[in-house]
Parts: sequence; C-alpha cells; structure tokens
Amino acid sequence: MTRAATRSAGRGLPRVPTAFAAPPAASAALTGLPPLVVLQAPRGYGKTTTVSAWLRRPELPDHDLVWLTVPASAAGREQLWSLVLGGLDGDDPPPGPGPVHGPGAVPGPGPETVAAALAGRRRHLVLVLDSYERQPDHAVDSELVQLAQTVERLHLVVLTRTPRPLLPLALAAPDAVVLGPRDLALGPAEVLALTAGLGRPLTAAAAERLSAGLAGWPGAIRVALLSGDVTETGTIVTDPAGLAAYLRVVLGDLEIGPAAVDVLTALAVSESFTPATVEELLDGSERAQVESVLGRMLVAGLLRQVPGERSRFAYSPLLRAATLHILREDAPARHRALHARAAERARDADDATGALRHAIESEDPGLLACVLTQFWRRYVRDDLPRLRAALALLPEPDAVGEPPVLAALRSQVRPTEQPRWFLDALRSGLPVIAPGSSAVAVASPAPATPGLPAALVGVGTGLLAAGELLAAAHSFYEAVRQATSAARALLAEAGSGLAVALVLLGHLEAAQRWQEWATRRPTGASAGGLPGDVAGSPSAGGLGGDVAGSAPGPAPVTAELAAPGPLTEVGRLAVPALTALDRLEEIALPQVPPRLADADRWLEIVLVYVWALQGLHGGRVSESLLGLERYRVQTPTAPALADVLLTAVQVDLCIAAEEYPRAGELLAATAAVGQPWWRAARARLDLFLGEDERALSRTEGLERMAPVLCRTALRLALVRVVAAHRTGRRAVAADALHLATAVAEQTGMLRPFVLVPRGDLEAVAATMQPGAPGQTISALAADDGPLPRVAQAAPLSAREIRVLRELATGRPVAVIARRLYVSESTVKTQMRSIYRKLGVHSREDAVRAGRRLRLVPAAAGEGR
Repeated sequence: MTRAATRSAGRGLPRVPTAFAAPPAASAALTGLPPLVVLQAPRGYGKTTTVSAWLRRPELPDHDLVWLTVPASAAGREQLWSLVLGGLDGDDPPPGPGPVHGPGAVPGPGPETVAAALAGRRRHLVLVLDSYERQPDHAVDSELVQLAQTVERLHLVVLTRTPRPLLPLALAAPDAVVLGPRDLALGPAEVLALTAGLGRPLTAAAAERLSAGLAGWPGAIRVALLSGDVTETGTIVTDPAGLAAYLRVVLGDLEIGPAAVDVLTALAVSESFTPATVEELLDGSERAQVESVLGRMLVAGLLRQVPGERSRFAYSPLLRAATLHILREDAPARHRALHARAAERARDADDATGALRHAIESEDPGLLACVLTQFWRRYVRDDLPRLRAALALLPEPDAVGEPPVLAALRSQVRPTEQPRWFLDALRSGLPVIAPGSSAVAVASPAPATPGLPAALVGVGTGLLAAGELLAAAHSFYEAVRQATSAARALLAEAGSGLAVALVLLGHLEAAQRWQEWATRRPTGASAGGLPGDVAGSPSAGGLGGDVAGSAPGPAPVTAELAAPGPLTEVGRLAVPALTALDRLEEIALPQVPPRLADADRWLEIVLVYVWALQGLHGGRVSESLLGLERYRVQTPTAPALADVLLTAVQVDLCIAAEEYPRAGELLAATAAVGQPWWRAARARLDLFLGEDERALSRTEGLERMAPVLCRTALRLALVRVVAAHRTGRRAVAADALHLATAVAEQTGMLRPFVLVPRGDLEAVAATMQPGAPGQTISALAADDGPLPRVAQAAPLSAREIRVLRELATGRPVAVIARRLYVSESTVKTQMRSIYRKLGVHSREDAVRAGRRLRLVPAAAGEGR
C-alpha cells in the first residue's frame, strides 16, 4: 500500500492533468470536507483526479492528508487496518502476510485501534483509500462508515471501481457524499474544455454528440479524441476499434466473466432492448444472467434506462458501436446470426429501418432480398442512401431471374446517375414512344419480366416523393418501354408521372406531350396507335421530335377505365397549370384540388406548389405564405419533395414580402443544403440581400446542368447575369444571358425572368451584339415581377453609414445633426445621397435596405 502525507491540501496529491475538466455535479457536491465521501465508477471516470482537484481548493479548512492505494495483493481486514495505521503513523506499510491468527495470538489492528490513534486531533485529517475494490473483505465497509461517523475531524474518502456494500451504507449515513458515474460524467461544455486542453478542439455540436455518444465517460472521451480523426472543421470521426480496446480493459476490471460479456455484446445488437428482446436474442443459459449483468452495467454507467420506459435499456451510441465491434471481432458467426434474428423481429414489428440495418449486418442475401421486397416503398421515399448500399450487397440474379421489384430497384435506384442514352433522349425532347418500343436503339430492353412495368411505376413514384425528379422520370419512361398496350391504366399512370417529373424539371413541351398521351380519349383511330405519334408527325413536335423509326403510339386510355390513378389525377391538373404559369399565361385553377386517397395524399404537394406560385404572381403573397406555413404544420411527415418544391416557393414569397430572415431560416432548416435547387433559392436570396459576390459564387457549372435541369439552371443563370453585371464582370454577365435566353427559347419558360431585376437584364442585353439571344429579352418578359427592388451594393461613405445608423434609431434630423456635430442641411444632403445609392425614396426604406446590407444592426426580434 502506498502512502502520501502532507500538512496542506496542495502538496503530496496526485497530479491534476492540464487537460482536465471538472465534472460539474461532483464539483457542486464537494464544497467542504464531509465526514465520508465515496466515489464509485469504472476505470476512466477521473475519480483520482477529481478528488485531487477538490483537495487543492484554497477555501477548504487547513488539513492533513494521508493518501493510500490498496495494492493488488490485499490480504484481508486485518491487513487493511494495519496498513491504515501505518500510514497514520507516517511509516511505510509493514511487509509480510499480516497478523498471525490462532490461540494466544495478539489481535491485529482494527477500527478501534485507528480511532484511538486519531483521538484528540486538533487538525482535520483527510484519509483517502484509492482502488478500494481490491479489498476482498466486505466486512470492512461497515467499519469504515462507522469510523468516519464517530471520529471527529476525520474525513474519509473511498475510491472504488466496482459496487461495494459501502455505497448503500454511505447513502444512509448523515452528511456523507456518494458520487457515481452520472456525477462524474462530462457534459458538452466540459468536453469542449477537455478537447481544447488536448489540442483537438471540436465544435459545440460535435462536443455534444461526443458527450451523448459516450454517456459523458471521461476516459472513453479521451480515447475517442486521441484515436479518432478530428477534422479541420471541428468534427470527429471516432474509431470503434480504439474504443473497443478500452472497453475490453474496463470489462476486465469489472470481472464479470466471459459469459456476461457474451450477454452484453449480444444485447448491443438491438438499439434498445426489453425483456421481450432478451427472450428473442438470447438462449436459456444467457437469459439467467441478464438481471445481474444489467444491474452491474447500469451502476457502472455502461447502460442506461430509456427515459419514460422502466423496462427498456440501451447503450449510448458510441459505446454500442464499440460493443458491437467486440462481438464482430470475437464471434463473427454469432454476430451474423444475432442480426438475422433481430431482422426477423423487426420485420414482424413493421420496423422497416431496423429490418434493413440488421439484414445488412447479417450478410444473408436471401434475408436482405426479403426485407427489400417487403419495405422497398419506404426505403425509396425516405432512405435512398441506405437502400443503394443494400442493393450493392445483393448478388447478381441467376438465370431464373429475380422478383420484379428487385429488378426495378436494381436498375433505377442502385445507379447514382441516369444512363447516357436517357439523358440524350431528354435533351432531344424525350419523344413519345409506343409501349414496348425499342426505338432508342442503344437502350433496347431485355425481354420484359412479368410485373416489371408496374414495379417501375411504383419505384418512379417513390423517387418522385424523394425529390429525385430525374431518376423518377427515367423509371416512368422505362415503365412505358417495358409495358404492353393492353396495360392502359398502368400506362396512364406512367405517362402522367413522367409528365409531372418533366414539368418540374422544366421540360415543358415534353411534359405536355406526355400528359396528353396519357389522358387522350378515342379519336377513331385503330386500337393500335394514336394519330400524330409516328415519327415526324407535327403533333409530336417538340425539341428534336420523335426518334426516327418510332413505332406507333399506344391505344388511348378510354372512358371505360376506372377512376384515374393518383398520378393521372395530379398530372392532368398540375402539368398544364404549371406550364401556363411558366409561360406567363393566365390560368384558372379550381377552388378545391382533387381529393386523393390517404396513401397518395403526399402528391398534394405538387398541387400546393402550383397554388402557391399562382398566389406569388397574383398578389396574394401574405395569404400564400400563411397557407404554406399551415400546410407544413399539418403535414409534418411530408416527403423530401416538399423540401424541393415548398421551400423554393416559400423563399420567393418571403423575398416578395421582404421577410429575408425567414427565407434564410427556411433554407438553413432543409435537409437538402447544397443541392442544385437549394443553390438557386439561396443565390436568389443573396442577390436580394445585396450580396452579389456570394450570389455569383453559387452559380457555377450551369452549362452542364442546363440541358437536363432546365428550371434550376435558368434560375441560376439569371441570378448570374444580375450578380455579374453588378460586380463589373461584363463578359460573365453576357455569357449567362446567352445561356438563359437559350434555355427559355428551348423550353418556353419565361416566369424566371420576372423574378430578377429587369433593368439589369436590359442593361446586359444592350451591351451584346445585335441579333444575339439577349436581344430578345423584352419579348421574354414584358412586365416587372412580384419581387421587390434588389438591394444595391453601391458603397456608402463612413459618414453616410453613421447617418444611416442614426436614422435607424428614429431620432429627428435636428437631434442627429447635434449628435454628429454637423448642420441639419449636411444631414439632409447625406440622406439624399443615401437614398440615391440604395435606390430608395424614404427613410424607412433606407433603414430596411441598410439592414439587408448589414450596414445597420438588425432590429430587436429580427433574425439574421
């Protein structure tokens, strides 16, 4: 047993590391010198350092210190008391096995001997027993508690890694302090302090995730920081192997045995577990240990009870990952089998997310195929990345083939990009073809699998919900190519779905043709074809016409069919309405949109988008904004398509209402930050905030985007025109206007032109050579649009900025003049200059523009 004794609390104590963050709960509890302090937690909870930091506080009463560390060879009760007595006397612990027992033997020292040695002390004595879990005789626990309560000026501190009878006894003792893992855990603020001390600073969000992921366990947090990869942006990628190695050491300290470790690792397979989970994952011999293992792990802080559910338990996320790493490394076959069992359990519980996660870990292709077949609709809509990862794990189908749904998923979802032949066809107007046609030679399909066209329509619908418009269009187009003319209802849905995807992408003419194709009624033609669908027919028209050699079109969808499907119902209203809006034509929408079945209600997003656009251009900005807010509150589980469409139109409505902070909040809240449509909306907001350089930086790569993502490319190109013009980049502005007018002439979209300042467009067009596409700008946009004047970035002088800030306070001109030590006429002259530079006509508008340009602090309650 080692000893340290001193006459002050600042000397002879274990060193406090530079990178140390005091646990707030422990610091609050250790304010004075209680008679008894017990700290129980596994290795790495900073028990020794916490006590050392506490005893160094200058406000504590003057005291002596004896710090004893129980050795690994502790022999029993008498040996412990003998060593304590030796420490009090200032002597080294006596060697040997301890007191001799037997007839006539002199009794060894005990608590009475120690109490007698401490009698009459005038100074406080702090006696620390470190590594107390090594003491084998539990009878000593009650003796220590009694000693601490009866000897005046003695302050006993016990540090133990494992639970002992000392803990409940101390809890019952007056004025005692008992600290466990929760009291020693580090919160986000302490993690930030620790990371700074280690020279690996994190962001506040990353520190919070690390604290939660490791339940605040200080030692594990240090391991994660030192073994993981801290990025330049202040985030961290943890290393499960490093944490697993540390966890192995801790489990060894706890001496719970290999069988209990098997139970712990098995329970980590499930994100949380209940008695029912235990019954399904573990066999009989393992179940018998669960109660004792759970109790010890909860006390140790390695497991936690799920709030609000008394019988549900869970690991913290990063601890679970480390535990699973141990299971995968030590027993790979058991790891796979347990995940397969968990996947089946999740399937029965209709837990799509859990079923897929466990099926992937099971490495069982048959089970994975079953899970994908059962839940594919949810994965397409809500979790495309994980679905793509799962599809990549499936083996190639054998000669017999595979279920139609898996074939559709493999061809439409697994690739992250659409095939070149489809993109080329889209650039040429995506001609109408006959069902089953091989008109696009390079895309000749394999023999159709029964049920595949219907599966392709389903996958396309899911991709549309996920906001993957280009992938959805490809899937719907493939459905037509793989179908037969007899599948009239399916063809109507495929054609309408394709039309909706195309019109949202900005391919107006192709969308119109496909919508008409999907909903046309009999015209007296033979059942085998539709007039005008053959190659070169004027009615096929469009950009590039039909591919030469196209077969005749399908039989029309007739009135004898049942009620139209959801895509047909939405398409026949949304496609012509959005096309008319984009061409700045009058539209007449019904007061009430069509009622869809509950399963298809999400498609209302497309109709809500059209109604909101009509409100933007019809002068009902506030009404439309309120309606969209209400719609979003009522549909909290709307698919990703809501982000793509509703956020974009909400941003335009906020700009029209000059609610710029709200527009910024909407763009920051979406999950699609950085996607092309988000860039277009953010660039337009930057433009109206007067941040021309930032707006310009978001408009790169338009030439590659324009042939396919027409709507987004046109919006970005027009922002580029204005931002480049205002920053003096004449050639860049002219090139962008060339591109914008080319896209407009190809697609017929005019509406984006009225959503940017007309004066800038005309100024750029005037600098271009006669006959250039930019000269058609007056014909493309005849009127000013619904959005306000863009904030000018003309620089104000330092004096003008001072005047503008005074104007924002609402003070009269006379008061402003006195405050700035100038005449009233000077203030008025500067006000006129401010109005001219900002392009405004009133004090209120000048202050508003100044706030947009961040020349004036935001008013109270305004967002950034």
